[in-house]
Amino acid sequence: MARAALLIDERRQIMANFPFKEFTIPTDIIGSADLFITESDGDATTLNNNSFPSIGFPNNLMKKENYKILIGGCAKSKRIFIINSKSDSRRILEIGNRLSNDGIQVFILSIYDKTTNQFKSVTDYFKTYSAADFKSLIKSAPSFISFLIKHLPENFPAATPEIKDSILPLILKAESSLSKFYIDQLRKQVKISVKVVEDLIAEVRRLQDSADGEDEASNEKVETDPEILETASALAHSPSLLKDRIDTINRAGVAGERINIAILFCSLDSRLLLDQGIPGQNAIGCKISGHQGAGKSYTLMMVLSIYPKDLFIFFSGASEKALYYKGGGIVHKCLVFAEAFQLSNDRKDSEFLYSLRTLLSEGKLIRSIAERDETTKKFTARDVVLHGPVSFITTTIESNLEAQLDDRLFTIHPDESVNQTKRIITNRAKQKAGITAKLDDKNIRTWKQFHRLLQPATVIIPYAELIAEHLNRQPKLPISARRAFNKALNIIQAITVTYQFQRERDSSGALIATIPDYFMALQIIGEVFRENMGSPPKASTERLDYLTSQGHMSTKDLATHFGVSRAAISSWAKRQAQEGLIEWVDQSGNSFPNDAALTTAKKSGKAHIKVDPTVKNPWTNIGLPMPNDFQEFSQDWEPGGIEYEKFNLHLVPGTLPGLVTGTNIESEGDESKGDIDFLGITEEVIPDPGDPYLGITEEVIPEPGEPYYANLLI
Repeated sequence: MARAALLIDERRQIMANFPFKEFTIPTDIIGSADLFITESDGDATTLNNNSFPSIGFPNNLMKKENYKILIGGCAKSKRIFIINSKSDSRRILEIGNRLSNDGIQVFILSIYDKTTNQFKSVTDYFKTYSAADFKSLIKSAPSFISFLIKHLPENFPAATPEIKDSILPLILKAESSLSKFYIDQLRKQVKISVKVVEDLIAEVRRLQDSADGEDEASNEKVETDPEILETASALAHSPSLLKDRIDTINRAGVAGERINIAILFCSLDSRLLLDQGIPGQNAIGCKISGHQGAGKSYTLMMVLSIYPKDLFIFFSGASEKALYYKGGGIVHKCLVFAEAFQLSNDRKDSEFLYSLRTLLSEGKLIRSIAERDETTKKFTARDVVLHGPVSFITTTIESNLEAQLDDRLFTIHPDESVNQTKRIITNRAKQKAGITAKLDDKNIRTWKQFHRLLQPATVIIPYAELIAEHLNRQPKLPISARRAFNKALNIIQAITVTYQFQRERDSSGALIATIPDYFMALQIIGEVFRENMGSPPKASTERLDYLTSQGHMSTKDLATHFGVSRAAISSWAKRQAQEGLIEWVDQSGNSFPNDAALTTAKKSGKAHIKVDPTVKNPWTNIGLPMPNDFQEFSQDWEPGGIEYEKFNLHLVPGTLPGLVTGTNIESEGDESKGDIDFLGITEEVIPDPGDPYLGITEEVIPEPGEPYYANLLI
């Protein structure tokens, strides 16, 4: 494998030094209304001889300096036709994107012989057909955007990265009438609703704004305002620092999502954690997984808005070796990946995935490349070393990413409950009414300055053994306890590094984590740690308990009782049935004789679910200890105690009515608080492909006469 990579690099080096001819465009064809780009000089000559102004642009000319000449030569023409005579999709995409992003109208003209089912060269085409036939082909040539849309996979999750990275940015540049035409094409191709497209467009615009900001990152001025410097220093010494930071994002317009906000900040700050013998072991990776339009990107973007742009690297896509050539290095930065389809479980392993996993696990990358010695003219190997540590954040509509990467990540989900939807609607109304407080420039600059004050550090946890002893008292521990325990410690360390100006150091200079650091970490991940020990999630436990008390009931009635969508309950029920915790029964509580009877009952709305009373979990109730389990003055850490209230992060929606977040809505029956997990064990629903929120037909069968999702499908 390494030998093959070396040979490829040698070939590239040889090709780079090959004396190609200089690329020029005849001046007499510049400014032609229609201009054609062919795959060979011979084809260009054929077209020019038939009065079709053409440029020969073979693959060996596809170099940066030649693209500048090509774009300049095409800019004065109304339409550019890229000849597709070899079905070379890479070539079409590269040339099409280069020209289209420069505002040039591009069309794809395929020379395809339907009689032989083969592509053919322009020269071969004119041996059989006339110039008049060629003009007919021109009339049917699709635009580059239409070409991209037509070749999208019909599966929406699979199509999402291409839509966001390539298609929507071009649509946004088009005239309004053309934009509507392309959006209609896009909806029909991947079967999504107008609402889903609008959400995608809003996300692309946010990504573009973020990318523009990244370009300006190196130009961010060093803060000199004395007031901001003083306020940032005060923040660094505030005991309520972590809560204040979460409050700030709520005030910026994010409704609830306090656990998720806390995890995102922990991930960002963990980039500063130095290793303790294993490089990279302390950096936190985080995956935000949920429905399209559920608010994944919005929460992330608001968190990043108060973080200095040069302390994270934003990717909307990446080539296999992109990390090796990132200017300025990546040490102590957070890698933020806009959409994780490139990392999905459906795709094969790749060099980028391997690089990312290695960075997160080991803290550095080493890659050998071949270089030509200018003196000896021979190729020699040189190591390119990429130093970490780095932390990692990504968003995705996929439930699972590539298995080895997914195992290294926290997984968090946006709150998809009905009450959260109400909070968001309230927030949006307040924003449009102009009564929502916004972060002013000084506030943003103050938080950015605070984050610049933070420095890399080693963190020790003097009570780590006490936590381990508490867990080891259990007669049995699941294997998942190993990774879950380490991730819990990483969260503690990330909080300590955030509080570094308030923490003591040992003789070696390492920060010493305190009990308050543990208590704040416990609030963020304590419940989920228990889940990783095999206990059902809190919301799941409440649903199972209620279902047990009722004997059996329909998913519709269960969804109504808990105030969540039927899609959420249906997906939850599917997982519980797979795990053997519940079973499908008829309206009398009896089991179905066969699958056909169950299917019929589901279609007619007569299928119920009930808890299987025979299933017992040996890992139930194994969790992290409370501070008062091993701390002197334990009464201070009881609810209502001095320390308990001092470091209470108030992560549950509805407990901070003073914030302008819409969280003052009653949260009774609202189980979903924005959930996290260590190993893919989740509290709230992750939509399956086919979920109606994705604009595609879903597996849930509505009650008879219930137009449940009809309004979402256009």
